[in-house]
Amino acid sequence: MSETKLEAISLDSPLGARIDNVDLREPLEPQIALELRDLLFEHQVLFFRDQALDDAQHIRFASYFGQPNVYPLTKMLGIDKPLELVWDGPDRKPTAAGWHTDVTWLPDPPKIGVLNVQVIPAQGGDTLWCSLYSLYNTLSEEERAELGNLVVHNAPHPGFVERVVKSLGEKLVEPFLDQYGDGAQHPLIREHYVTGQRLLYHAPCRCLALA
Repeated sequence: MSETKLEAISLDSPLGARIDNVDLREPLEPQIALELRDLLFEHQVLFFRDQALDDAQHIRFASYFGQPNVYPLTKMLGIDKPLELVWDGPDRKPTAAGWHTDVTWLPDPPKIGVLNVQVIPAQGGDTLWCSLYSLYNTLSEEERAELGNLVVHNAPHPGFVERVVKSLGEKLVEPFLDQYGDGAQHPLIREHYVTGQRLLYHAPCRCLALA
């Protein structure tokens, strides 16, 4: 059994840590996987440098944190692989350039995202992260009381539907809206399912706050 102790280098920000002494291309021993899970919940985001993972390695690593899910649009294309390629360039605008949490229009959205960068541009292209704990902590006691009982109805907004057209084509838009167009309801302020910390859970979708 390995005695390796992971080294988490905290970043100068409200969230995030860098892990240097682990090779994600190789299977992880159970205690290392558990330690990574604990570090993720402590720091909210973990970064690993110089990890050129292939698809199988990417999926295996994600599986240490739970069962990888297939993105709904990918599933509608008949693909059952839990990977989605996201790419931007001079002739392709970013598909998710705004602040968001993933697929809040599902009743049970993914709890963890695992990204693997393949090509890094010479400049720009940064992925930015925001602590939902910190957002909640900035609220006054009055705001917490006022927002604490609100439930938000999340549904795909028109801009997202436009991207559905580009991804799936016109023929699949109606089936997509039939299946997902009604969206889902989530509390605006909720507790993390592991840490119990309160957070502000909001995303730029077609939303309606319900008392």
